[in-house]
Amino acid sequence: MTPPRSSIAWIVLSTAANRWAVDVDLKPGKHQVKMTAIAGEQSWSGEGRFTVAAAPAVTPKVGTSWPTFQANSQRTGKAADAVAPPLHLAWVANTGGRVGFSSPIVYDNRIYIGVEDSERMDRSGIVALNSETGEEIWHSHTDASVKHTVAGAEGKVFVVTSNGEIVAFKADTGEKLWGEALTASWTRKIQMPMLVHDGVLVTGTAQDFVAIDIETGKRLWNHKLLKRGTDPGYPVKGPAAVGDRVFGVVSPSPNLHAWKIHSGEELWATDTTRNSNLTSSIVLSDGNLIIGGMGGILHMNAQDTGDHVNWVRTGTIYSLPAMDGLLAYTCDNREGRVKAVDLANGEVKWTFQTKDALAPTVLHKIRGPSMIASPVLSGNTVYVGADDGWFYALDSATGEAVWSHYIGVPVTASAAVSGNAVFVSALDGNVYAFVKD
Repeated sequence: MTPPRSSIAWIVLSTAANRWAVDVDLKPGKHQVKMTAIAGEQSWSGEGRFTVAAAPAVTPKVGTSWPTFQANSQRTGKAADAVAPPLHLAWVANTGGRVGFSSPIVYDNRIYIGVEDSERMDRSGIVALNSETGEEIWHSHTDASVKHTVAGAEGKVFVVTSNGEIVAFKADTGEKLWGEALTASWTRKIQMPMLVHDGVLVTGTAQDFVAIDIETGKRLWNHKLLKRGTDPGYPVKGPAAVGDRVFGVVSPSPNLHAWKIHSGEELWATDTTRNSNLTSSIVLSDGNLIIGGMGGILHMNAQDTGDHVNWVRTGTIYSLPAMDGLLAYTCDNREGRVKAVDLANGEVKWTFQTKDALAPTVLHKIRGPSMIASPVLSGNTVYVGADDGWFYALDSATGEAVWSHYIGVPVTASAAVSGNAVFVSALDGNVYAFVKD
C-alpha cells in the first residue's frame, strides 16, 4: 500500500528495542506528527502535536558524584546536593535500547547507564553521556543485557550482565579492562544492583554471594548458599556496606548476614522469615540496617548480632526507601503509594497516591496504581517515578506534589541527583536531565 499523498514528508521508521524510531532534526516551535502503520492492504493512522523548546538557558552542572544505585554504599538515596523544584527539561538522550531497572549514575562528570536490548543485542552494554548536553561519548557492547544499575570507582565503571559476567571499563574511553565470567548457576536470577565499596565489588544470585577485587577482576571470596542439586532458591537482594562490613540478604535461612568485606569472614547471621519475607535490598542509615518486606520495613542496629529485629507495617515494599536518619521515604509498591514513615515509632507522617499504571511492573499486579522505582531525597524534596508515567517531586514535610513531569511510559528506575540537576531513565530507553529554574 502506498502512503497517502500530502505535503507531509513521509519517513520510513526503523525498529529499535521493540519500538519504532527515527532520528530527525526539528526546529524549535510547534509541530504535528502523523503516523500510518501499513500491513498488507490494511492501515492504521494517528496523529499528535508537540512543541520543540529552544535550547535551555540553564544546563546541567554536575556536583557531588552519584556513582552507584541510591547514591552510596549505604544505599540511603540521600543527595549531598539540594535541587529544588520547579525544574525544566534540559535534554533527553536515547540509549538505543531498553532501560528497565538501570538507574543513571553520575561519575567523573559523566552520566553512565546500563542498556538492555534483548531483541537486537547490538546495543546491550553501557553508555556514557555528556552530562551537560546528553550527547553520547561512548558505548561499549556486552554479550548480554545490562538490566541493573552500573557503578563507578577508581577511574572505572562496572556492569553485571544478565548472563552472569562482571565487566570493568575505563570510565573515560569505554575500553574493556577485564571480565569475570561466573558459573552456570549465575545465569539465573541475577536481580540486584552490584555494590562497589573500598575496592571490592559484591554481587550475588540465589546460589552464590561473591566479592571481586575491582583492580584485577579476581575473586576475593565466594559463599555457596545452596548445595548442588538442591532447590534453586530465591534471588539475593542487593547488599549495602559501611566501614569493613557488608550486609546481604540471601536464601535459604538464615537469610540476613554480615561479613567482613575483604576476607568474607562471617560476623553474624539471623533468620527474619518468622516475621516476613524480605523483598528489597538493604539500606544503612545512622547505624541502622533497614530492609523492606512483604508487610513492611525491618530495622535493627547494624552492629548487633541480628537478635533484635523491629518491624513497622507499611505495606509491601520491593524498592528501597530514601533515608534521613530513621525517617523513611518509602513506597507501598503494590498500591502505588509513597509514604513518609518514622521508623522510631511507626508513625506515618504522610501518604501520596499515584495514578493508575500505564503498565504495572509489580508482580501479579494487573491494574490500578503501582510503582517499582526507589525514591531519592534532595534537600526538602523527594523525587520518584511511577508506573503511571509521571516523575514526581514531593515536599518531604507534607507529601504534596510540588512539581511533576509526564514522561508517558512507566518510570521504573531511580533518579540520580548532582549539582543543579536530576537525572532519571524510563522504559522508553531514554535518559532525562532536569535542572532547576
